[in-house]
Amino acid sequence: MKIHVEKLDKICIQPQLLLWMFSIHHHFIFYKIL
Repeated sequence: MKIHVEKLDKICIQPQLLLWMFSIHHHFIFYKIL
């Protein structure tokens, strides 16, 4: 049961991490253009 919860946690955290990484990358490109 605990393993299942950990897996769900990882699935929930991954999209947020990807979004966070994308936003940082997007800002970096934006600053480079400016």
